[in-house]
Formats: sequence, structure tokens, C-alpha cells
Amino acid sequence: DTSGAKIKLAEVVGTVYSDFGLFKTAISYYQLAINGCLLNSNKKGLGMVLANLALVYEQMEENKKAIDFSKEAAGYLADVKMPLATILSNVGSNYFNLSQFDSARYYLKRSDSVAKEINLVSIVRTNANIMGSIYTEEKKYRDARELLDENLGYFHQVDDPPGLIRSLLYSSNLDTATHQYAAAKQRLDSALTIAHKIG
Repeated sequence: DTSGAKIKLAEVVGTVYSDFGLFKTAISYYQLAINGCLLNSNKKGLGMVLANLALVYEQMEENKKAIDFSKEAAGYLADVKMPLATILSNVGSNYFNLSQFDSARYYLKRSDSVAKEINLVSIVRTNANIMGSIYTEEKKYRDARELLDENLGYFHQVDDPPGLIRSLLYSSNLDTATHQYAAAKQRLDSALTIAHKIG
């Protein structure tokens, strides 16, 4: 059946299975949703399902597949700025995971450009964390510290516990890389405390 309601249901069920770590089942439901979107010529719906499928592959640490599905999703969502900014950021993150830093930079810059058009600060900050991590990997510690400290300051001022946790983790990685183990432990402890508070 290719009704919009059944396609959406397949996507939602896929997301639920993904949230529980049942990735193969999630993929099969996403594939049902993709097939329905293709039959209905629902390009935006198809883009969103492909983006969700990419996230499943990212969770499975299959970054190349995640990149492929994200790029395909971006093609269908080129005029829908909010998901496009997020998808491009995810591609940048996937390239970072593969240590392909030039490609990561390229997609993070594209994501920033779209995010700034619609004032999507959370994505700009997410991209800054990834850029800070790229600098850390490249041993450009001063640049990494400047960017990550700025991000930490931002997340301490806004109500975004997951964003603060991620910033603390990225900063802890930098501390470890620069042999500042006490600072790294303090940041990890802070991240753990926040994570316990939000469940």
C-alpha cells in the first residue's frame, strides 16, 4: 500500500526500531517507506526517509553508507533548509569519522552556510565541535582550544544539555591529546553528571 499514512507509519516504526538498536529491522521499515515515497513521487518525504536511513548506518558505524544515503537525501531536500543543514553536518561528521578531514571541512562549511541563512545556531555549534575535533586530530591544539572553549561557553549559557555534554566530550578529547588528564577527567565527570540528570 502506498497511502501517505502507511508510508509515514513505516518511517515511524523504523525510527522506533532504530532507537532500540534494532538496526536491521529499522532498515527494512525504512525501505518500505522509501518504496512508497518512490511510487508516490514524494521527493521531500523520500529525502527525509533517506536521511533517517543514513543515521541508522551512522549508528552502525558504516560511515560510507551513511554518506551515500545522506548525499542522496540532500538532493531531494535542497530547498528545505533546516533538514539540509543537518544532513550536510552529518556528512561532515561521517567524513571526520573516516579521517577524511578535507571532505569533512567542505561539508561542514556547506552546512554552516545553510544554517546561518535560517539562524540555526545548534547546527553551527555542532559543526564547530566537529571542526575543533579536526584541529585536535591535526595537532592544531591552539585552534582547537579556541573553538571548543567558545562552544563550551555558549552551551553553558543555553538550555541544551545534550549540546553541553557533546562539547564537554570534545573538549575532554583535546585535554587528553594535550596531556591535561585532570582537566579531561573533570570534563568527563561533568558530562556524566549532566547525563544522569537528564536521564
